[in-house]
Amino acid sequence: MGDSRGRNEGKSAAYASRASKDDVAASQSLVNMAPSTSRDYAINGFVTPLAGRDPEAARIWAGPIQNPGLRAAATDRVLKTP
Repeated sequence: MGDSRGRNEGKSAAYASRASKDDVAASQSLVNMAPSTSRDYAINGFVTPLAGRDPEAARIWAGPIQNPGLRAAATDRVLKTP
C-alpha cells in the first residue's frame, strides 16, 4: 500500500511540475489517459498550478476526478487560490 501511495503522490507532484512548465502539454497527456486512480492523482497535481493562472479551467479539470475525496480536495484548493 505504501508503494501505491508513493506512486500516486509522485504522479501528483510530476503533473504539478509539468503544468507549471507547459500546461498545454500536460493537459494533452491527461486527455489521453484512461480513467484510473493514476489519472485522478495526475489531475490533482495538474490543477494546483493551473488554479493560479486560470481558476475556472482548474475547477473544470477537477470535475472528472473519480475519487470523491480527492476531487473535493482539488476543488477546495482551486477555490482557495487567490
